[in-house]
Amino acid sequence: MGLNIVNFFVMTKFLNTYRVESNRLKGFDYGSNGFYFITICTHRKTNYLGKFAAEVETEYIPSLQLSEMGLKANEFWFEIPSHFSFVKLDEFIVMPDHLHGIIQIQNPDKTGYVPNTFSSPNKNIGSVIRSYKGAVQRYATRNNIEFKWQRGYHDRIIQNEKALLNVRNYVKNNPKLL
Repeated sequence: MGLNIVNFFVMTKFLNTYRVESNRLKGFDYGSNGFYFITICTHRKTNYLGKFAAEVETEYIPSLQLSEMGLKANEFWFEIPSHFSFVKLDEFIVMPDHLHGIIQIQNPDKTGYVPNTFSSPNKNIGSVIRSYKGAVQRYATRNNIEFKWQRGYHDRIIQNEKALLNVRNYVKNNPKLL
């Protein structure tokens, strides 16, 4: 008996068409001040962003060689605060088929909680990531470079200092974990 894909994912109908439900925390204000751990993957985990090469010394230490798209993904990440004044960047790494970054939202105009709604608000994590992914994709398209992001992104709300330190350590050591 085959797997019914509609029952495998949490899916609902919108305009009589099935769609995958968001993995965002329901009702959470993603424009809230705080730290967010973001992971963005390439389509089908293709190594569009670079590759590892072994450095032979006393032990195997992976060395990441970024492709042109990896270099642009890196460059555009560090430009985020110039487009979003409420964003401060923390640890970040580009891997061959994904990237990890910690984004801090520091919005002094933010005075209260705003429930998440099904819309495209600005001044939140979604608007930052949408803009970033779009800029990288546009670069690839304009320069006829084969590249595509996976749909969406993964996020985790970092809730305390210990969690922040653990995520920073994970991002820094990600190449060694492979």
